[in-house]
Amino acid sequence: MTPPTNQIDEKLDEWGSRLFNVSTETLPRPRRSRNVGLSSAKFTSTGGQLSTAQARATYVRQKLQAMVRRAPQVMVKLVRAPKGMKGISNNLTYISRDGQLEIEDQDGQVIQGKEAVADLKAEWRDGGTPILPDCQGLSKCPQFGSSKIPHPG
Repeated sequence: MTPPTNQIDEKLDEWGSRLFNVSTETLPRPRRSRNVGLSSAKFTSTGGQLSTAQARATYVRQKLQAMVRRAPQVMVKLVRAPKGMKGISNNLTYISRDGQLEIEDQDGQVIQGKEAVADLKAEWRDGGTPILPDCQGLSKCPQFGSSKIPHPG
């Protein structure tokens, strides 16, 4: 006889917090392109912050099913660091196989689809620390070449 689902969910929630660091604060939210309608978006999780025990249990079930299926989890090591946004963009395109494969960022957010990868590229390009568009050689990069960047002040 199996216990009621809510008891199983409680245990999965408890074990998930220990095994996978699953909590209401740390769970990933799947990314979806702003250009894709809700009906065509593929969510791999229940979406948003998982604030209920049942939603966290569903997330833990998905992780356990992937482990049992021996779903490959791959970390890609790049031979050299990209120089500029073009190199970063090329690497993201290659790693995601042009949006066909799901990729996961350092926060555990799942990114899938060409549009979602393009949104991630735009987010990296436009947010936080500026990334140079591209350098065609060290002499043409402002930080390495002879061209001087005026110092503000």
